[in-house]
Amino acid sequence: MKKNVYLSVVLTLACIFSMVACKNNSEETEVFKRGEIALEAITIGDKTFKKTTEVYVTGSNGITINGAAPRFKDETLNEKEKGVFVEGRTVRISPFIMSKYEVTQELYEAVMTGNPMNLHATPFNFKSGAADGEVQIYRPAEWISWYDAVYFCNILSEKRGLEKVYTITVPENDGIVSGHIKTATVEMDITRNGYRLPTAAEWELAARGGDSNAEAWWYEYSGQALGDDVLYNAKENPYLDEVAWTQDNGNWKTHEVGIKKANTLGIFDMCGNVYEWCWDWSFSNDDLTNSDSLYMIDGIVTNPQGPVSGEKKTGRGGGINNKTGARSFHVLHYANSNANTTGRNIGFRLVRTVK
Repeated sequence: MKKNVYLSVVLTLACIFSMVACKNNSEETEVFKRGEIALEAITIGDKTFKKTTEVYVTGSNGITINGAAPRFKDETLNEKEKGVFVEGRTVRISPFIMSKYEVTQELYEAVMTGNPMNLHATPFNFKSGAADGEVQIYRPAEWISWYDAVYFCNILSEKRGLEKVYTITVPENDGIVSGHIKTATVEMDITRNGYRLPTAAEWELAARGGDSNAEAWWYEYSGQALGDDVLYNAKENPYLDEVAWTQDNGNWKTHEVGIKKANTLGIFDMCGNVYEWCWDWSFSNDDLTNSDSLYMIDGIVTNPQGPVSGEKKTGRGGGINNKTGARSFHVLHYANSNANTTGRNIGFRLVRTVK
């Protein structure tokens, strides 16, 4: 009898430990991994849009990165621009999805046609014309203000049955000028699953390949290292040409998305073609850590979104108005513009929070 009781206890404990082990293994096992396809293509109604594939930038457990001093060879650049993941700063990014491509003219027009605010559905510079062999509708949407971009995100979310991320309040009398939103109050709920602009931290994480342990993390450009035989400010740079459309190789015009070499996540055009709007207000005094206390959890800067207010919004990646030797194409570079700014080299890319 005692032997049977002892055996029963042993078996029970074994089952308990087995369940705990299974639970722990389940918690550690990722449901999806960095770089996997999250959505093959966006479909609205009965139409499926090309060049709208979305990928996971992190695994399902997110990512925590301990910042480190840059080790790019351009020391002057290092002193002025160190990016999000700076030495002494630990940053936690929750799982999110990013479009492999900048928003195309085709998708922008389809979403914005008939929008309640009567914003321009086709603000694009058709006069420049697509380059030979390229398709006009697959060039990036351009002449997009920051306000236009967040409004687009809400409309696309609505059309796809997702939660709207932004609450946008546009003044009745002077909020819309010449078909663009020129002023508005915008609030974001980053926990919602709809479309939105990336934060500067998310943008940089994706541009650098999403893995701080990989060699690509230290590439000067998204998906391409600067060769030892070329200076960063050189007028000709075959390494940059691999991944980016610039003023010099692009003939002053945007080009069909996805033609250049992708980065290690399979994401295209994070350098060149058009500047890409981010959510963040531009930080002041060259110190992006000023607002860290807003996002600090147990000593970790968690999902930083920049200052709560400011004069200008952040843009990253450089565009076809920049010459080859410009700093703009570096993965650590920050640009900033008024939220109502439009231009032929300003567009955007989509992300979604994974719930």
